[in-house]
Amino acid sequence: MREPSVVAETDAEQGTSLRCVASTGDRYRCTVDEAHPGWADQVHGVATPADKNESNCFRHALLSSDGTAVVTYNEDLILRTFAVPSIHSDEKATEVSPYCSAPSPLKLTSLTLHPAFDVTNPASTLLVTSHPDLPLRLINALDIAYIHASYTWQNSLTEAYISPSSLLFVDNTRFVAGAKDTIAVFDVHNGDGPTYECPTRKGRKARKLYGADSGGIGGIISSLALSGDNILAAGTYNRQVGLFEAAGQGECVTAFDLSYNDLEDSVLKGNGVSQLAWSPCGNYLFVAERQSDALLVYDIRHTGRRLSYLSGRCALTTLKLSFDLASDAYGKVNVWAGGTDGKVRAWQDVTGREGRIEPDFALHVSHAAVSNTILSHRDPMLITTSGQRRSPSDLVDLGDSDSESDLSSSSGSADSNDSESDDEQLGKANEQLSGTASIEAITEPGRGPAFDNILSFWRIL
Repeated sequence: MREPSVVAETDAEQGTSLRCVASTGDRYRCTVDEAHPGWADQVHGVATPADKNESNCFRHALLSSDGTAVVTYNEDLILRTFAVPSIHSDEKATEVSPYCSAPSPLKLTSLTLHPAFDVTNPASTLLVTSHPDLPLRLINALDIAYIHASYTWQNSLTEAYISPSSLLFVDNTRFVAGAKDTIAVFDVHNGDGPTYECPTRKGRKARKLYGADSGGIGGIISSLALSGDNILAAGTYNRQVGLFEAAGQGECVTAFDLSYNDLEDSVLKGNGVSQLAWSPCGNYLFVAERQSDALLVYDIRHTGRRLSYLSGRCALTTLKLSFDLASDAYGKVNVWAGGTDGKVRAWQDVTGREGRIEPDFALHVSHAAVSNTILSHRDPMLITTSGQRRSPSDLVDLGDSDSESDLSSSSGSADSNDSESDDEQLGKANEQLSGTASIEAITEPGRGPAFDNILSFWRIL
C-alpha cells in the first residue's frame, strides 16, 4: 500500500486546509472485475459484460446522524458500512476497511438512513433501499445482509413493483418515497404497503375535461428534503420543485419551475434536480441539478424567487455530485460541494448575499470527480468519495494547469507536454495534487484518474 498524504491544499487567503486522517487507500482503485473476479457472471442479467471493465467508483455515501458510520454503494453493486475514524490523532493517515458489506440483488436506485441512528442501539441503525422490480427493503447498517422487513409498492393496474428514485425518513417511524408523479408514505412497522399515497399533480384527463388545477409537479421525483417546519420539498428531473405540508401527507403549498426568462437562465440551466437541501432556519432551499455548474438558492418566504446562485461548481456531468451545508456560530450558512476536477469548493454566508456568488476557496482532494461531499456535525471533519465511470467527458484533465487554486503551475509548454509519456504526465499531476488520499495515481496507460476511487476522511484545519 502506498502511504497516504496527510495535508491537502491550503487556501492562502482563508487559511483553510485539510489533513487526511484515514482513507480506503488502493482497495477500490481498480475495475469492478479486478475487485471481484467473475463478477459479470455472478450478476448475470443485472449488469452487462462491459460493466466488468468499469471503474469501481463510489456512487452513494451517507453519514449517520450520530456521525459514527458511513454507508457507501459502489459500481460493483455492494453496500458497505465504514466506521468513522477519530480526528483527534497526530498519527499518519490510516487505511480503513468496511465494518460489514453485502451485495445488492439489483442495481440500487435510492437509499436513506434512519434519523435517530445510534451505533449503541442496533434497533435504530436502519437503512431503507430501493431496487427495480423488488419491494423496498429495511436492512441494518451494522449487518447489511440481514433484512428486517420489506414493503410492497405496486402499480394497481399492472401489479408491477414501483421503484422509488428518492427515499427519505421524515421521523423515527415513517419514510417517504418518490416515484414518477407520485409520493408515498410508509410506516416501518407496516409492511403491507404505503399508508398514504398521492399524485404530485392531477392527471391530463382531469385537467382537460374537468378543469382540475394544473398546479403540482410532474416527472420522476429525484430528490426529497424535509425542513424543520415539516415541509417536504420534492424535486423532479423535469426541473420542477414542489413543497408539501405535513411531511408529504398534506396539500401542495406551492410548485415552481427552475427555468427563468432572463439572461442568466442559459448559464444556470441544468438537466433535472439531483439534490435538495434546506437551510437550518427553513427559509432557504438549495437546489442542485445534473449538468449544471451552479447551485441555486431560493428564498421560500418569497415563493419561487431565486435569491442567488453559487457559481463555479464544475459539475457539467450526468454524475450526481452531492453537496452539504452547515451554519457557523453566527448563523451564517456555508456550502461545500465537489466537482469533476477533483476539488471541493466552499461558499460562505450564502444566505446573506444575492446574485452570483463565487467560491470563497477550493481545495484539491482527488484525481477524479468528487462524487460525495459530507460535513460531519459532530467534529470538524469533511468526508469525500471520488471516482466516475470512464466517460471521456467526466475525466479530469491532468494537463490543465490554469484551473483555480492549483498548487503549482505545470512546467514546460503545451507542446512539450504532448511529447511526454503518460507516466510522466501522471507523475507531474501527482506532485500537484498533494491533497489526495493516496500520493500516486494508477499509472497504467489509458486508465488515469478515473480509477481514483477513494473514501477519505479529512480534518478541517
